Amino acid sequence: PLFMLGVWASSEDVGVYGAAMRAAMLVSFMLFAINNILGAKFAELYALGDMQALGQTARRSALLVTLLASPIFLIFIVGGKWIMAIFGPEFVSGWRVLAVLTVGQFISTLAGSVNLILNVTGNEHILRNITFLSAIALILACVILIPLYGLIGAAIATAAATVFVNLAAAYAVWAKCGIRTVPIWGGRL
Repeated sequence: PLFMLGVWASSEDVGVYGAAMRAAMLVSFMLFAINNILGAKFAELYALGDMQALGQTARRSALLVTLLASPIFLIFIVGGKWIMAIFGPEFVSGWRVLAVLTVGQFISTLAGSVNLILNVTGNEHILRNITFLSAIALILACVILIPLYGLIGAAIATAAATVFVNLAAAYAVWAKCGIRTVPIWGGRL
């Protein structure tokens, strides 16, 4: 999106989008941190064949990450103008971009550690395929949306690709491993 914004939008728009994207990544920061801890645990549970414990750990960690991300999500949605003003007054116009990107990142936290689970359960080829399809969809969405809608088009394309990767991976974890990672999709915590 940044490259394509550079083609179809101003350098100011590229800067605003970059700042909004970096800020929105804070929503899923805890997911990255917890994945560093959970990788070994997921691998151990998979090696033991304890898919029930693996699923329970995945759902609990997804719930924890979502709860920890919720205040940041709410602050970014409600106070987006203030957050973007931190970067400077010329960035305030990017508050809608921040909101769209934040929603995509928040859905990523809801899905949980699905990419990690696919990797440790020998299903990395599925993750590769999902990531490849998402990249193609992102490029196509950017080509269509950025010329029409500029910054918000880039944000919609990015958020949609993020949501696709995580929900497709969550479905793959359920289909291949029988694990429901999203705490709101059912299953005991």
